[in-house]
Amino acid sequence: MHDTFTHFKDFLSIQAMSESTPSLIHPRVTICVLTYGNYPALAGQSIGSILHFCDRHLYRLIVGANAVGDTTRTYLENLQELGKIDRLYFSDANLNKCPMMRRMFEEIDTDYIWWFDDDSFIEEASALCLRLDWADTALADEVLWGHVFFFGHERDFSYGTDVVGFVKNAYWYGGMKPPSWAPGGKGEFDFEGKGCGDGRWFFVTGGNWWVRTHAIRQLDWPDRNLIKRNDDVFLCEAIRQQGWTFKDIGPAGVAINTQPRRGEGENIATMELQMSRHQEQPDLGGWFFPEEAAVYKRLASRVKRGIIVELGVWKGKSISEILDICWANKNEVVAVDLWPLDPNDEYFAEAHHKDIYQVFVRNLELLGHRDTVRIIREDTAHAASYFEDNSVDLVFVDADHSHEAVRRDLLAWIPKIRKNGVLLGHDYIWKEGVRTALEEVLPHKFKLVGGSLWQMLPSWEGPLPGSRGCVFLPTFQDTELLIENYAGRPELTREIDLHVYDDNFNPDEQGRVKELCKENGWFYHHYERAPHGEWTDDYHDLQGFNRFIWDGLIALGEHYDFVIKMDTDAYILEPDFYQEFAHILTGKTALAGTPEYRPTQDVMGFWSLAESYGYSYPLGDWIPHMQGGIYGLSKGALIMLKEMEFMQGRHAYFVEDGYISYCCLLIGIEFVEVNYSGSWWHPYRPQLEHLCHLKAIHPLSKSSLEEWKRLAVVEKKSQ
Repeated sequence: MHDTFTHFKDFLSIQAMSESTPSLIHPRVTICVLTYGNYPALAGQSIGSILHFCDRHLYRLIVGANAVGDTTRTYLENLQELGKIDRLYFSDANLNKCPMMRRMFEEIDTDYIWWFDDDSFIEEASALCLRLDWADTALADEVLWGHVFFFGHERDFSYGTDVVGFVKNAYWYGGMKPPSWAPGGKGEFDFEGKGCGDGRWFFVTGGNWWVRTHAIRQLDWPDRNLIKRNDDVFLCEAIRQQGWTFKDIGPAGVAINTQPRRGEGENIATMELQMSRHQEQPDLGGWFFPEEAAVYKRLASRVKRGIIVELGVWKGKSISEILDICWANKNEVVAVDLWPLDPNDEYFAEAHHKDIYQVFVRNLELLGHRDTVRIIREDTAHAASYFEDNSVDLVFVDADHSHEAVRRDLLAWIPKIRKNGVLLGHDYIWKEGVRTALEEVLPHKFKLVGGSLWQMLPSWEGPLPGSRGCVFLPTFQDTELLIENYAGRPELTREIDLHVYDDNFNPDEQGRVKELCKENGWFYHHYERAPHGEWTDDYHDLQGFNRFIWDGLIALGEHYDFVIKMDTDAYILEPDFYQEFAHILTGKTALAGTPEYRPTQDVMGFWSLAESYGYSYPLGDWIPHMQGGIYGLSKGALIMLKEMEFMQGRHAYFVEDGYISYCCLLIGIEFVEVNYSGSWWHPYRPQLEHLCHLKAIHPLSKSSLEEWKRLAVVEKKSQ
């Protein structure tokens, strides 16, 4: 071991004399070191080894200090002042390992995380580069690396608690049988020819491990129920439950867990507490579904150092979903409610015998966020007077659901929202007062975004100055739809150019399309695809058709700031629909449209093909792509796709929208969901009343729109 690590004082003096750290250039990994108590020699040994052996340009350094002592605090603060630590998390009390780990992980955006307990340290200069090489060349489903061991039975680490039950009730449980020597354990019935299951609980030792950051994000790790015991065992089981793998690389240049355990140590009390035997759980009873929580968390995560207000909190079920996110993003969270007793509402009968306000406050304490939330206990509409206009980033409306109350909340809070801020609300489906108030205050200016959640649409103030876009309209044996949806509509070409790319094989059809372009002021392009072949129902010519779409988009991207691709069965309701695309795409590198998610296993052929060409993308269980009926690409995105030239490779059997979306994912092009245009596969088109805000829709034609409206009226009357 290097001599400078022998004595803490010697090491500290050497560090103080060293030069300031060079600026970071796209670091690949965030190194996390967790220290405990006042053991500065251990902190110096661990952190010092990182500073000595690792190239500073390759990593960021985050340190968490639990129950920090004065000497350790001084040492860490000195290193931060020298620029050697990027972020410090101090706690005078012992938060325990897993809660501190969650805080340390929240703002990480590098590809990988390298975890150190403070009694682990680097011994060899190759440790970091070896791990980068292993991780970069590994298969996509390999997400964790370290020194792997296993327990032969859960009694060896369970302290008498039900670890199998813990796994089965965990949010990350994927349905795979937990380890067990009974037949069927881990899906095995004849493990090693012994007629039993596989009862081994594998773990990468928790003192030092390397993981893909996207796996931590998808698992939302560490599990909120964990305190400090067996987090390494449960992490490996959570990874297995997702169908991912981990790899044993041995110590690989790191001395792991070289000191006796400190603090409260390993005892049954800690294990029972994290297994929820005696732990008081938050009483969050309420009505908020997982798909709604996912939307709320996604929108809240976009706010950085801003203000988020929730109107109508009750016990805190919905607000609890965003507290960790807001703490990490340094947002001010405001909870507004009167916590009234309503004798006429059966759902609030609990307030007859329980102080719901005190329940909410206690829930915040149990969640570790009593200091995160500012509480305003008064009328929700009146509380808006405490905020300046154009000052709030997100308002979530879920208070009194009567028409007049919702109307008052909307009128009071809309002026408070920043430009490009979010107004979101609950219970559109279940409460008539919510629906009627929205239709009065925000007619055609809101949409449903998940479950019973509604969201106010952004308001674009006319065309974006200096922006120039076009519509790319490919046509192939669908001239009648082209006539029905686009012909005789001069308003479509007043503000934006419309380019028709003709891929008809029949000369007569080519003539018809060319004449239509001349009559309507469209730009005509005849695409010479050779050999033309035959278009069949089983898509034998997908490769040629994708080439046709790709080439058309790339060509237009050379002359326009953005290009909107539309199918002939996409109907434009209002010609200014393109303004949203202009605001989203101009000057950006982005793909915009209506996202759809497919199981990754359905498109693994594409990712295998991409890997053979040297591309890689971290894969989860689901992969997004923009629906092909209406989507837009920015000039910057089209330039990147042109340079990619992946279309030169084998690409049959992937329809154009998925193919282009996946290529964008490979090279880091941003995905943006649009609000005024919608595209769905025919069987999945939403109900008409949910689409009142749309200005362009696919799949739809003028005649099918009228028929659809007629059927909607008939259905409503029958109800």
